Amino acid sequence: MSDPSTSTTGDQSHGRLYRSTGAEGPQAEEARPAVAKRRAVPATDWSDVSAPLPVPPSAGTHARVRPALTIPGLIVLDVVVVTIAALINVALTKHISTLTSVVFVICAVLGAVFVRKEDPHPAWIIPPLGYFTAVLIAGQFILQPNKSLIIREASMIGQTLGFNSWWIIGGTLAAFIIVMVRSRR
Repeated sequence: MSDPSTSTTGDQSHGRLYRSTGAEGPQAEEARPAVAKRRAVPATDWSDVSAPLPVPPSAGTHARVRPALTIPGLIVLDVVVVTIAALINVALTKHISTLTSVVFVICAVLGAVFVRKEDPHPAWIIPPLGYFTAVLIAGQFILQPNKSLIIREASMIGQTLGFNSWWIIGGTLAAFIIVMVRSRR
């Protein structure tokens, strides 16, 4: 039986990796290199740095550029803004009501309109989560005095989300429709 390191199949030698791994001896001398030699890269002339940059072909057109919201921008819009509105609402009226819900619908629609086309689905998923977060944070200031913290939290969340459910469903549905219409274009 022959040595597998010296056997050949066609013109390919099985021992060609010996030299690249630092092997020595007659097999390494006859082996072809496994890695190609590097070619010299010409040096770049940086002496004329004042030359103007090439202008892309689309730069001359007057296309309307829309600002696009990324996912962190959506989180700020749908969670932080709605939470601030809920805190203001609690400070003014001692409950989370229509003011927070109107701000929620406006933020959901704006998020759906200005979200990037590459990731449209968070525009209708994040708003209800943002409203829930706003209820959890702002609701701490309107808890009823009961014996159990769990009962107080569940009661407050259930009442607030139940009272404002049409706003939540309507804002989320509006954001979903806008996202679907925009993704079809």
